Amino acid sequence: MLRRLVDAAGAKNESALAAAIGISHQAVYNAKKKGVIPPAWVHAIAVRFGVSTDWLFFGHREEEDHTEAAGMGESPELPSRAVDTATHADSVGKNTVGIGRGIKEIPVTGLAQCGLQGWFNTGPVALSCPVSAEEATPNMFAVIALGTSMQPEGIKAGYVVVCDPDKPKAKGDAVFIERHDGAAAIKLYTGEDAEWLDLQGWLEPKKDGSQKSYVERLLKSAVQRIAVVVLVKRKA
Repeated sequence: MLRRLVDAAGAKNESALAAAIGISHQAVYNAKKKGVIPPAWVHAIAVRFGVSTDWLFFGHREEEDHTEAAGMGESPELPSRAVDTATHADSVGKNTVGIGRGIKEIPVTGLAQCGLQGWFNTGPVALSCPVSAEEATPNMFAVIALGTSMQPEGIKAGYVVVCDPDKPKAKGDAVFIERHDGAAAIKLYTGEDAEWLDLQGWLEPKKDGSQKSYVERLLKSAVQRIAVVVLVKRKA
């Protein structure tokens, strides 16, 4: 992705990219070393240089085949508590478009951060996620996961996460949560009381790859919607 940012900005190198979006070369170096590009950089390049965020994120052009453009392969193996792959209703809402017999497109509505204070403002993404008609439900939607906090649950940065707001949540479910201020995140739901939601995530991986878990509490009054993660598609 970093190479595409450089190309999109018309920069000769990473130092020139840093100057183009007003960040330090050290910040670019750190992002490259960690292998994590801040989504704010992607949006800055897209807005300033008129480049598609789809291409910056996934490397596809609009004229490419839709399914290949989305860069989605088969669903990875996930812990059963994180994703329920049970059959859903056959019907699909107005916001989905069929692309083939038995296939429906679920709209990708934005980005969702996975992290300690991981909340990211959602925004339009010109992508959709093909799922089988048997699994699709009327209000189903998808988001692109950012960060490493949900890696232990099989949700990695860049994966497309399909969510169902009509599915009842249960302890141990991965959930998409959107606050009233528009910020969104993917967390593990561990319970609730009358006022608070109890959530869990994992800190950045250590050098040995291990990740320490953390807990987070969120006021229910701050939540606009919550949807259970039912399917995850990895990018190619």
